[in-house]
Amino acid sequence: MFNISIYIITMLPVIIYSGLVGGAILSKFVGNRGKKFDPTIHQYPNDLNVKNAVKLIKEDFFDYILDVRTQNEFNQGNLDKSILIESLAYNHQKIKDVEFLIKDKTKKILIYCRSGRRALNAAKLLKAYNYDNVYYVKNGGYIELSKSI
Repeated sequence: MFNISIYIITMLPVIIYSGLVGGAILSKFVGNRGKKFDPTIHQYPNDLNVKNAVKLIKEDFFDYILDVRTQNEFNQGNLDKSILIESLAYNHQKIKDVEFLIKDKTKKILIYCRSGRRALNAAKLLKAYNYDNVYYVKNGGYIELSKSI
C-alpha cells in the first residue's frame, strides 16, 4: 500500500522549486507591478479615417496626441498639443518614454505619422503594453490632418 503523506513530503521541495523557477521566468514578462507586456496580444488598436480623427480632435476627445514621425518631420509642422515620440514604431525602447509620460493606461491616445504605417505599428506596441484606448489615423497622416484642422 502506498503512503500518500510520504509522497507529498518527498515531492514538496520539487513543487516549491518548480513554482519559484516558474515564477522567476514569468516575472520577466509580468514585472513587479502586474501585467506589463504581452507579446501575444492580437487585439488591434482603433483605426480612424482622417475625417473622424479631425472631428474627435476638435471635440478634444483625446487625452494625448502622439506624433511618431522623425524630429525633422515634426519641426516642419505638427498638430497642436501633439507630443513627439520619435520613431516609436521602430524603436521599442521608446515605450519607456510613453510609460513615463502616460502612467494611466486607460487614457485616450491618438497616434499619427505621415501616412499611417508608423502610427499603426506604434499603436500596436501600445496595445501590447496594455494601453486600452489607442487610436491611430489610417490612410493619411499629418499632411491630410493639417488640411482639415
